[in-house]
Amino acid sequence: MKKKAILCSVIFIFFNFFGCSPSFEDNIRILVKGVIQDQENNPISNAEIKVYTRDASGFFTFSDSEYLLGQNTSQSNGVFAVTSMFDKDADFSIQINAGVNYTKYVYQTSTENYTPSDLVFNLETIVLKQLGNVNFNITRTSGEGNTIQFSFKYVNDLCVEFFDEGVIDTNQSFCFEELTIGTTLGDNRPDFENNFIIPFGTIVEFTYSINEQPEVIETFIINQENYEFLFNY
Repeated sequence: MKKKAILCSVIFIFFNFFGCSPSFEDNIRILVKGVIQDQENNPISNAEIKVYTRDASGFFTFSDSEYLLGQNTSQSNGVFAVTSMFDKDADFSIQINAGVNYTKYVYQTSTENYTPSDLVFNLETIVLKQLGNVNFNITRTSGEGNTIQFSFKYVNDLCVEFFDEGVIDTNQSFCFEELTIGTTLGDNRPDFENNFIIPFGTIVEFTYSINEQPEVIETFIINQENYEFLFNY
């Protein structure tokens, strides 16, 4: 008993107070199903659907597949079905990834006190938006002594929806959160170039102030894989 207690204590530290191991339900399998489309209702094939208990991105796992319960890919019509083991845990997720050209989706829930009806997680239709790459270049053409303060406001490429006993909890969910990047340019660094990724059909807000004058706001929409944004001051 003492050896077991010591072993559990060591693993307890590694798992950040989550216990010694997942509590898999004996002889219980669940079905995760749905269909994946883009924003124009076109099916997305070969998207990866993975079912996890205790998010595999956490430091308490030793490999990406440590708590991978099941996985599959979507068919040519976008339909998917994954049969997996079932675990009673506060951190249970279904993660959908169709590669670098699409947004990512995560279904997050707690199964500690919840088992889905008929042992089926029906995600119905999941929309993954196409992504565009914004390459921007800010260049000073007005000569020394001139400065600019600028920023880009846009949304990221991830949607995480948290469900409480099958009902979405908007307070814990976060989809396409706003991000802002920017800096101030002057004599020490007059030019700047970089890039960011954004879902098709979303608006980018570009705000700038030259030589501490009142701010100017411009907007543009991304509907292509590569968008070049050039600005001279």
